[in-house]
Amino acid sequence: MNKIKLATIGCLLLLLNYQISIGQQNDIYTLNCQFEGLPNNTRVYLTTQEQDTIKSTNSIGNKFKFQGSQKPEGRFYFINFDTTVFKYSTTAIFVINNTINVKGKIGEREVFVSGSAPHDDYKYLLQFTQGKAKETEKEIEALQKLTIENETKLQEATVKGDSLLVMILRSTKDTLIQKQRKALNVIPDAVESWVVNHKNSYYATYALMYLVQDLPRALKVEQMFLTLPENIKSSYYGYKLMESIESLKISSRIKEGTTIPNLTLIDVNGKEEKLLNILEKDKLTLIDCWASWCSPCRAEIPTLKEIYRAYNMKGLNIVGVSSDKDKGKWLNAIREDKTTWQHYREFSELTLTSIFDLKSIPAYILVNSKGKILAFNCAASSIQNFGGYLRGPELGKTLEKHLN
Repeated sequence: MNKIKLATIGCLLLLLNYQISIGQQNDIYTLNCQFEGLPNNTRVYLTTQEQDTIKSTNSIGNKFKFQGSQKPEGRFYFINFDTTVFKYSTTAIFVINNTINVKGKIGEREVFVSGSAPHDDYKYLLQFTQGKAKETEKEIEALQKLTIENETKLQEATVKGDSLLVMILRSTKDTLIQKQRKALNVIPDAVESWVVNHKNSYYATYALMYLVQDLPRALKVEQMFLTLPENIKSSYYGYKLMESIESLKISSRIKEGTTIPNLTLIDVNGKEEKLLNILEKDKLTLIDCWASWCSPCRAEIPTLKEIYRAYNMKGLNIVGVSSDKDKGKWLNAIREDKTTWQHYREFSELTLTSIFDLKSIPAYILVNSKGKILAFNCAASSIQNFGGYLRGPELGKTLEKHLN
């Protein structure tokens, strides 16, 4: 083999090795952290928004490092310290697979981040929307004051029978209402505009998540999502965004008589089971949405035990579905409460919590063997309660109605 061929092969190998090393580098994140006032050998933790610990290490002097890989990429992390050093977490850090420098000071939550473009986007948009929020708040207050004054004049003109003035004041009222609606949409509109101009940012999908408040806006967000690059759509918050939109679509269709989604749940032994398979075994099933840390949930247990004893032989089953993240605490609560019915944890991408928009627990869902929803009770949900009351003494009356 001549020297030219050898040189060519050598260059190709060097290029291949370089591309592999670049690919590997892009698959990992490195957080180089330095905190003023941090004691040597302090235990530090990298946590998620859900307070799950991703990494932990010990500081060397006032420095430490976290390294790992994100798949899917792009999400917020926080740094926590041994509570004897500092009991609060840092402010959010938007991490991507890159080398990122983090600087801070013990006793202060704020951190300074470099090497993460989406973190810069997050800080910019946060400051921008906060400024807009203050402006909007003042504008809405002024419009509300004018609306009240206009309403008083309208009532006076109506009493006097001044039809021309009534017509003018009603027109003014409509204009003021339209201005208030426009003011309320200033921030969502600004976020949408920002995303349109920053489609390559990993922060774009996170920004869009906060626009998914109702179905019309969610459908609009979905169309915007489809225009994003593939790597952004397949990011961590890209998946979360689509989960939110899908949950809202399902929530909008839930009413008395609709079939509950066939979610995947996981039992106390770690076995996966489909919800509709669980429900088909009994005439009625009361789904108790709870968690080990929820005091009101566990306060209802004595009543549920009485109901279970009274109606189990008549065809009622109770199924506990927990939103617990900590399996140990969940299992301990089941043992402490001495409940004999089936227990599961939420496991699938879509959950009862998201589908029924459960902003508080306990929440209760009554379904028949076919999975048709007969009643729903939650103190805080965008879905209105229906089908009868499912707590306290009224629960027995609701069951009697459906069992008969």
